[in-house]
Amino acid sequence: MTLHKLLIYLFVLKSSCLLISAKVFKQGIDADVVYKWTKLDFKWLHTGDKQNAIRNGSFIVENNIITGIKVYSGRIFVTVPRWRPGVPSTLNEVMNSSHDRAILNPFPSWDMQKIGDCDAFQYVQSMEIDPNTGQMWIIDTGSARGGTTQCNAKIVIYDLKSNYFIRKHLFPDSVVSKGTNFLNDIVIDYVHGKPKFAYISDTGKVPKIVVYDYENDESYFFNHKSMYPENGHMTIISNDGIAMSPDFQYVYYCALADLNLYRIPTKVLRERGNFSQSYQYVGRKSSPSDGMTFSQIGLYVGALTADMVYKESLESLQGGSINLTEVPLFSQPMETLEWVDTFCIDEDGNLWFVANSLVRFFTYTMRFKNTENANMRIWKVNIGEQGYLWRNTNMASKHQIYYHILIFMIFMIKFSIVS
Repeated sequence: MTLHKLLIYLFVLKSSCLLISAKVFKQGIDADVVYKWTKLDFKWLHTGDKQNAIRNGSFIVENNIITGIKVYSGRIFVTVPRWRPGVPSTLNEVMNSSHDRAILNPFPSWDMQKIGDCDAFQYVQSMEIDPNTGQMWIIDTGSARGGTTQCNAKIVIYDLKSNYFIRKHLFPDSVVSKGTNFLNDIVIDYVHGKPKFAYISDTGKVPKIVVYDYENDESYFFNHKSMYPENGHMTIISNDGIAMSPDFQYVYYCALADLNLYRIPTKVLRERGNFSQSYQYVGRKSSPSDGMTFSQIGLYVGALTADMVYKESLESLQGGSINLTEVPLFSQPMETLEWVDTFCIDEDGNLWFVANSLVRFFTYTMRFKNTENANMRIWKVNIGEQGYLWRNTNMASKHQIYYHILIFMIFMIKFSIVS
């Protein structure tokens, strides 16, 4: 089945699901749309750069759409995949322009967005930010549509606090195929209190979970039948979603065109163990989903056929139940939740996600001229839960600061009384 047929299938399934599910939604949580766009624009270096880019085809407005998102210290980072030509910058930071419009600032620079320069980013689908270190782990497929150069896929680690590159690892072609891979999403694995591994979903011709060993600076992969959709044919959208449990014991994964959710012990991934003998069937979701993420309490997934976000009960997952407990995050489905793509959780317990109407983008039915019609949205909802990477050391350091402030205030009060 082609991607186009899959999107039609999801649209039909979504229509039928909405008719039967709207009656059973429980009261959810209110959320805010922080940003919304009809079309994207960038922070150009010089006056006239935008018009020149439009004229020479390096900026084709209708080919730009936001997919990935990560938030750190109040900064919002997004990806614009180079599925089509005319995408000037693939990794960006959201900022407000002088006209109070949200625009994208190429991150960390315009130079890092050059198509054909294998030292720059060619096509970034997603990234992860470790809130404990302030380091961004970026995955680059190595090939941009419209470009003539096929670079090796790579993972780049960038320090957001000091603004410098820490590590760049080029994936061997035997691990991540040059030109045919689709590095889609990434999670980080902590071992003995330190980030030691990254696990990446590759939804290319052969679906994989790619492992990057930070300590040894090497990579390898696992391929298994559970990474394919249940019918085994739609390999173009296999093994899409990936999530790390907050205890770092399991990696959860699923295919975009499938309802089945699986998990694999991280011990197997770290030690190159036997995948076939170790993977576990978790259960069946009510809807196909794209991105997903764990908080310290539950698993959040987007329901593509229901225009909804669900929280899966973490207790039921750990218990091995095949019937997942789903709680809707909103009181009812909304068109503004069309195709919930990528999630993240910030340091303040807010769940962020992108809703980008991806079906309309791929079927060329997205409208870019009507400014009242938003095609992409960034949502934020306070769930009061920390992300899977959050460590207690963060809170401990905050408590130490509060403790010192309290001691200082007591000292000043005593001093004023004595005086």
